[in-house]
Amino acid sequence: MIKEFLAQLTVEFGISLLQACGILALAWYGAKFVQMSFVRYTKSQSYDPIIINLIAMIIRYIIFGFGCLSALSTLGINMQSVITGVGLTGFGLTFAFKDSLSNLIAGVSIMLYLPFKAGDTIKIDDFHGKVINIDTRHTTLKGENETILLPNSKLFTDAITIMDK
Repeated sequence: MIKEFLAQLTVEFGISLLQACGILALAWYGAKFVQMSFVRYTKSQSYDPIIINLIAMIIRYIIFGFGCLSALSTLGINMQSVITGVGLTGFGLTFAFKDSLSNLIAGVSIMLYLPFKAGDTIKIDDFHGKVINIDTRHTTLKGENETILLPNSKLFTDAITIMDK
């Protein structure tokens, strides 16, 4: 009786495990396909490759994340508890990394809107210099005798003066 029950349980779990693995594989390759299609489509446009790759990576992980949730649900795990836990964790991490996320979002916005570009000379507060590089975290200015790393959140919220060439 117990052996039959365990054999039946093993078969049922084995089938669920195979289904979950199939869902994960489909999600992985589907996400990769969507990412490559997005990159291929946007390469013909005049968008910044850094932004294209960043958005493509985000799309890929979102699709794969949904695939993981579906696979866990197939295994019989209560998704309501998992989603609640992930939401609360994300909420806590958002507060912990508020400044970093602010710089990242501001950096992406600067790269999209291009209020200035590398080679421009800008002035913000007491900082003045030529823009050397725009990264997702900070913008590098070359002053007279110094290199200045300005957080993108500051550049995004404060007034910027773009000097004439």
